[in-house]
Amino acid sequence: MLEPMKSKRTLSLKACLECEDIMLDQDSLDLLFDSIKRFLQERYGFADYQRISDSELGWSQEMWQEFVSMGWLGLTVPEEDGGLGATAAQCLDLFEHAGGALVLEPLLPTLLIAGEVVRTVRHATTRKMLANGVIGGDVRMSLVPRQVEAVCTCSVIANGDGFHLKGRFPAVLGGANATHFVVSAQLGDEFAMFLVPKANTGVEVEPVRLIDGRWGATLNIDSIMEAEALLPIDARGGQRLEDLVAAGCVAEAAGVLKRALNTSIEYLKLRKQFGQPLSSLQVVQHAMAEVYVVSEQMRSLVKAVSEGLEGPDSTYLVSAAKAYLGIAGYRAVEKCIQFHGGMGITEEYPIGHYYKRLLVLGAACGSASGHLQRMAFRIRSETR
Repeated sequence: MLEPMKSKRTLSLKACLECEDIMLDQDSLDLLFDSIKRFLQERYGFADYQRISDSELGWSQEMWQEFVSMGWLGLTVPEEDGGLGATAAQCLDLFEHAGGALVLEPLLPTLLIAGEVVRTVRHATTRKMLANGVIGGDVRMSLVPRQVEAVCTCSVIANGDGFHLKGRFPAVLGGANATHFVVSAQLGDEFAMFLVPKANTGVEVEPVRLIDGRWGATLNIDSIMEAEALLPIDARGGQRLEDLVAAGCVAEAAGVLKRALNTSIEYLKLRKQFGQPLSSLQVVQHAMAEVYVVSEQMRSLVKAVSEGLEGPDSTYLVSAAKAYLGIAGYRAVEKCIQFHGGMGITEEYPIGHYYKRLLVLGAACGSASGHLQRMAFRIRSETR
């Protein structure tokens, strides 16, 4: 069994939900995220990550229940549905801490997608079931983005009062752990988005081990969906969902890069060559300064994305941050591995795991080249 937290200063989201006097202002959020940071430092060290990663599931149901007991999963659920009603932008700090700890549980896809989906569901009973399931940890959502759909065949046909959805979707982030999939498709001339339960007949999930140790999935659907499975989300709303997940990936990457930098600094201070620590060498200092600059720029980009995520330039900001992650972020962690020499590529040392996590985050919801192309298309369209 997991031991209770040692810190008595921990403020859980569950306490906030049970106290009507606590408002969701920035000070309250800062206190909550500081509590989350301390929890992850005390309970989710590298040894914990290795143990969980080596388990059969690849994530810890026991740890997931810890998240549930502290109310983390209700963060983005609307207040009228029993949650705290936080926006995705307000949650990016949480993902930065989770990235630094290499959290394997599906926090990112569940939190960033669940709140948006619950808000859109019109059927009262379904909405209540989803909201309660998310808060209780029984409902875990995963998004099938259009970038994935573009390389596979997907069809939707009206079938009486419902729909026949058929398609194959590879490399779905969080897919192996999900209970529901949010799938985008083309219904005639209109964009459509469906909420597909894993339990539906004709839905098959093939788990795929990702390079960073997490489990993704290949999703095969040949299933009849009820009418209420069609979400009232248009093309703009679908783009927003993809941008939210991409923004979460950038936030996680900022936490990963910061942890990689701190790990490298500690190593260089201890490692000696010719009687002197490696950190005293000027060439190493210059290289570490470059990594530090990239790390700070990544954090600045996360702040810019969080401030502009609800504005008209959100897609542009997300693409800029995602492209920077896939270029400068990769190179920065590669330098950290070089500092460690052969030890940097061993499974027993954390720096290689940070690099693998960064590779997955950089590829999820669009690569650097894809986001650069999207930015270029927008710039061209605005200058004509």
